Amino acid sequence: MKWTLHNPIAFTPLPVTIITSTVYLGLLIAILVIHLVVPSAPHDAVPVRGINVSEAWGDLQFLTNGFHPYNSHRNDIVRDWLLRRIDTILKNNKASNATTSLNDFSVHGYRPAVQYAERAAVFNDINSNVTFASGNLSVYFEGTNIMVYVRGLEDEEGAWWTSHTKVKGAGGVLVNAHYDSVSTGYGATDDGVGVVTILQLIKYFTTPGNQPKKGMVALLNNGEEDFLNGAYAFCAHPLAKSQFLRTFLNLEGAGAGGRATLFRSTDTEVSKFYAGSKHPFGTVVSGDGFKAGFVRSQTDYIVFNGILGLRGLDVAFMEPRGRYHTDQDSMRYTTIDSLWHMLSAALSTMKSLTADTSSTFKNETPRKGEEKVSKHSGSEAVWFDLFGSVFLVFQLHTLFALSVTLLVVGPVVLVLISFLLFRVDKLYLFSSSKHHHHAEGDDSVGLQGWRGFFRFPITFVAASAGTVGLAFLLTKFNPFIVYSSPYAVWSMMLSAWLFVAWFVSRAADSVRPTAFHRAYSLLWMFFGGWVVLVLVTVSEERFHLAAGYFMVFYFAGAFLATTISFLELFGLARKAQYADEVEGNILGQDETPGSPRPESVSSSRNPTRSGDGQTHEAVDDEDGHENEPTENTSLLRGRVASTFANYTSRSHIGKPPEAEEVLDDPKRGRVFGYEQPWSWCLPSWAWLIQFLLLAPFTVILIGQIGLYFMSATYQTLADGNSAFTVYIVFAIVSLLILAPLGPFLHRYTYHIPMFLLCVFAGTLIYNLLAFPFSPNNRLKLYFIQRVNLDSGINQVSLTGVKGSYLGEVISSLPSTAGQPWTCADNNLKLGLTECGWRGIPPRVVPATHPEVPPFYGYVDWLTYNITRNGHEALIHVEGANTRACKIQFNRAVSDVRILGADEASPSRRVPEDGSREVRLWSRNWGKAWDVHVEWEVSGGDDDGGGLDGRIVCLWNDENKRSTIPALEEIRRFAPDWVAITKLSDGPYFYYVPSSFIVASSTFVKLTNVAQSYLDSLYTQLPTQLQSLIPRPSPTPPPAVSSLPPPLLALLSYCPAAITPTVVLATLAPVIILLFTMSTWRSYMGGRFSPFGAARSPPTVSEDDYHYLGPDDIVDPPRSHIPNSTSSYFPSSRHLSAFRADDTAPDILILKVKGTIYPLHFPAYSIGEGHLRVGDLRKSAAKKIDVGIDPRRLKLLYKGKTLKDDAVACREEGLKQNSELLCVITEGPINGRGDEDSSESASEGEMLREANSGVRIDVDGMIGGGPKKARKGHRGGKKKRRDEAGVYGGSGTNTEGRNSPMPNSGMPQPPAHAPPQQQPQQPRPKSPMDKLNELSSTFHTKFVPQCIQFTSNPPSDAKTRDMEYKKLSETILAQIILKLDEVQTEGDDEARARRKALVRETQAMLSSLDAVVKK
Repeated sequence: MKWTLHNPIAFTPLPVTIITSTVYLGLLIAILVIHLVVPSAPHDAVPVRGINVSEAWGDLQFLTNGFHPYNSHRNDIVRDWLLRRIDTILKNNKASNATTSLNDFSVHGYRPAVQYAERAAVFNDINSNVTFASGNLSVYFEGTNIMVYVRGLEDEEGAWWTSHTKVKGAGGVLVNAHYDSVSTGYGATDDGVGVVTILQLIKYFTTPGNQPKKGMVALLNNGEEDFLNGAYAFCAHPLAKSQFLRTFLNLEGAGAGGRATLFRSTDTEVSKFYAGSKHPFGTVVSGDGFKAGFVRSQTDYIVFNGILGLRGLDVAFMEPRGRYHTDQDSMRYTTIDSLWHMLSAALSTMKSLTADTSSTFKNETPRKGEEKVSKHSGSEAVWFDLFGSVFLVFQLHTLFALSVTLLVVGPVVLVLISFLLFRVDKLYLFSSSKHHHHAEGDDSVGLQGWRGFFRFPITFVAASAGTVGLAFLLTKFNPFIVYSSPYAVWSMMLSAWLFVAWFVSRAADSVRPTAFHRAYSLLWMFFGGWVVLVLVTVSEERFHLAAGYFMVFYFAGAFLATTISFLELFGLARKAQYADEVEGNILGQDETPGSPRPESVSSSRNPTRSGDGQTHEAVDDEDGHENEPTENTSLLRGRVASTFANYTSRSHIGKPPEAEEVLDDPKRGRVFGYEQPWSWCLPSWAWLIQFLLLAPFTVILIGQIGLYFMSATYQTLADGNSAFTVYIVFAIVSLLILAPLGPFLHRYTYHIPMFLLCVFAGTLIYNLLAFPFSPNNRLKLYFIQRVNLDSGINQVSLTGVKGSYLGEVISSLPSTAGQPWTCADNNLKLGLTECGWRGIPPRVVPATHPEVPPFYGYVDWLTYNITRNGHEALIHVEGANTRACKIQFNRAVSDVRILGADEASPSRRVPEDGSREVRLWSRNWGKAWDVHVEWEVSGGDDDGGGLDGRIVCLWNDENKRSTIPALEEIRRFAPDWVAITKLSDGPYFYYVPSSFIVASSTFVKLTNVAQSYLDSLYTQLPTQLQSLIPRPSPTPPPAVSSLPPPLLALLSYCPAAITPTVVLATLAPVIILLFTMSTWRSYMGGRFSPFGAARSPPTVSEDDYHYLGPDDIVDPPRSHIPNSTSSYFPSSRHLSAFRADDTAPDILILKVKGTIYPLHFPAYSIGEGHLRVGDLRKSAAKKIDVGIDPRRLKLLYKGKTLKDDAVACREEGLKQNSELLCVITEGPINGRGDEDSSESASEGEMLREANSGVRIDVDGMIGGGPKKARKGHRGGKKKRRDEAGVYGGSGTNTEGRNSPMPNSGMPQPPAHAPPQQQPQQPRPKSPMDKLNELSSTFHTKFVPQCIQFTSNPPSDAKTRDMEYKKLSETILAQIILKLDEVQTEGDDEARARRKALVRETQAMLSSLDAVVKK
């Protein structure tokens, strides 16, 4: 302590501990603060003339008021608002001129809407379209970009963009942001902040006095979230084709707040313009991440640089990733400080870029026929910031030169110094002893120069192994803890590494102290850094990666610190001199002549241990004779070595025996502990210089890179990234940060390491046991809903990380109760699992009536038509209420062309290996696309073979409530630690699988045979007859172009007098007859018709019947949805899938008072005659009402009353999907075929029931509302028109094409049945009357049944469950819902009465629930 007070920088424990800890703590705190705290926005709303921060914040509020993806109606609202906002800015700055317009000019067929003035021009792009290849697919996109050109002082005058010649001058600067968002995010930072920043840049540069030297083009593109469509559309604009632009600044968002970072840069020259920002932020590591493919997402940067050849910057937000593309990307989680950070950086960069008029970015002469702008490539850059205040930029070539220099110079310098030390006999390193020659012989003086050589690698490996082991441990037991607690992981790994390294170093130093611990540690760091730097240098040269720039500074620090350790040795005495001094002190002082000489001067005097535990040595008296032995004298006497001598007492551990004898007191005091005696000559302050060279700068660089990596990756585990990879990088960064402490840790006191041990224990327990997600760090799940428009199958799925989290979320949804879900690996998101279940039908296409279920209109959501000609096809696609569809093929097509599209595409339309998918985007809603595709001719197949595929349309607009109820349900009922985002193009896309077959090989062969046969017949006709029958065009009329190729071939040879319509009308009866015959039972077996040979009657039990509840009709099969004249039969294009399941139940349709009940019976029970009228009557009674007497039901089929219960339904003419009318009579009717009083129910009333409105009831009954007129069927039989006139009240068929229940599908009574009047039942006159009636029904009808069920429930679980469903769902339908329909109209008494009745009903339902749950 005394020496410490005299020298506060001595290499002793207290100064080392305090200084190193203070430096590290200060640096890490500063790095954390800079990383976490965004610089504050200025208090003044107008910090710069022309910039208003408050105004920008208000613009962001409007922009984020809803989801606005390209395929949404709000996107149009945002676009209109932007146009008005720009117009206001220009008018306020007097930069607009409404009287000057250039709407009439034309450039290559391009006619944009332009508002032009002397200082600015606004381009409202509603004409650009582009077809380009992206990956393995082709994209057609119609742009709706907005561009504002701000004229520069040195720009050409007039509308230079209309010229075909190259633009003169220094060129202009492009600044870009996209105003569309994803369908699940409000787009505050992606890319709302970028949009409002551009609005402020327009305002600044159009403000008088701020006009730039070089012109600026502000691009607000639409469609970036889908294949960067907006940027590709801009490439087709005259502003892009004119070669006016030289550089660009792209503003983007890949996070949801924080600082805006420089993502990547094209070159050094353009990066220097960003260095002028007041608060720069970024590192070249992110740019190399894109270059190496570690970052899979892309921005508009690649279009501007790759297609247009511009040089520029990509500035974006990057954290937190958990809010990216979710509803938390909103103003609530974005601050005005983040807005100002991007705005200030963009303003500084744009001012510098527009002010530069040098030839740095001058265009090169483009090659002939090359539309891509040719620019100087520039030099590859290295850039990084220091504390968010200083931005360093230099060339990659400079870094490479520096790396090579260090790799060569470092070893050479150390070798030269070592050689000089050897020459002057001061190379104590690697020297174990020094031979000493004297008159009596040669002796060896111990130097102990090798001691501590392997200490640092052992320490480093042990500490690093522990840290890597922690990475394995977290990956195994709690892999997602980093998602919400990254700093707890950092604390655990840093504290673990430092404690283990300290413990090993301190233990080794206690056992074998050495003055070379620091020198050897630095030397090992030099060797290790040299090897790593070789790899970094190779990556710089071969792969042009600069991410290892920190290793250059790391190695440079290690080299300089090691050099100082070598230079320290020059302060030591020569080894020979030290040996002489040792010899002289031991033998020359008080040595009696003739006394025996020890064997070696390096031998030890062996201590002895007394009985009190103290160490003693055998001591000679003043005469040189030994004292008489006593009880304390060692039995081994004087000079016999002891194996454990150095470990018996801490005061003598490792102590050189000659230390006390060689050194005088002042020198002995400068030797630390029991290190080598010669170390007293080493300077005690050199360690501080070594530490400052090695630690601070490298800690800053590695710490910033580590935090940057953490921000970019710690919440990407939800995307399927490996958790172990993230933890391993954490471990590597931890050891790189703390490795500079390795040479000094053996001097540390125990206080800080023991504190870190406690930190490690606490963080380890937390990291292993804590729940990894929270409301502020939500697990991201990917939503998608798929609807098969052919079958009506509706599937909702969530994709997320494997484990119990996904199942917990799905189990919390009400719609998944009682139904299973299936899970499988997701193909789009590798490493994630997708689980799907039957979901709630969407309402993305407006229905004809709000009460009509959406699945009744599926057939109208998507229409298409296909025409084939050889190995080419024309596909017509049209989607309802959408402007995004796609066509997927089973094989790659070689060419894709969209009719009416611009052929001058900036890139190729089809990938080199062909396109398997065509994406279609339109600026207009409900637009039809005509897509021409070609595919390669396969070997030996001249006609090109077949082409199968499916057509998909997408809907992304969720701004209206109940549009996507499945997504609303997840957001409402999922845990608060879950965030929902889109899976692919949109969260909802509905498709038709295998919806079309352009041509199969069979069709192709039949077509060729038919054509060749008709050609031969035509040539055999007489010449006179050939002149009368001219050969028609091989192209069929559009009306029949979708027919199979054989029919098209036949129709193409019809004479002009015989039109295709006549031929189709002639063939229609034949086709209908063939279809009818094909439905008969085949001798091969299988059920094709209800008529056929009778089988042995199957055994029918109660288990064969299934009660149809609400869950069964949420998504009814397509074959049970009445949406055409064929009622429950699918359209002709679905016949291949109809009746494929022989185990499907028989279904009869029962209509009672305007409500439809589907009745299910065992398979084949109707056709084989097993189902009797009595069975039908009982089933109808159970379906209509619980406890109703079946004898009260009167059933009619095609006007005939079904009277005899013993008659088979087949004999009455019933078959699959037959429709019956039912009337509930007052009393029982005779079921033996006799007439009774129940005949008083008139058939006219039944007819009115058949024609009444249709509705949806909660227990699964199907109905609908008013119907719209359907085109066609005007040429039907007269009998049907008469029936419609008599029974329908009109001679017009009012059946709707998409009506939920078409009247034409219902059986009609015979014409001779006169309508009869039926007295209508009185309705309650007041709300109280309605409530009393419902109360009476509940207490007299349902309460007794409920009491009976609760007191004596069925013992069989399945029967009990079925009865429970009947009672509960009937009560819901007939009591709860009807109570809800009662309007109290301000009557307090009625309101109280209704509330009491609701509570009573719910209590009864709860008692039923309790019985079932037992």
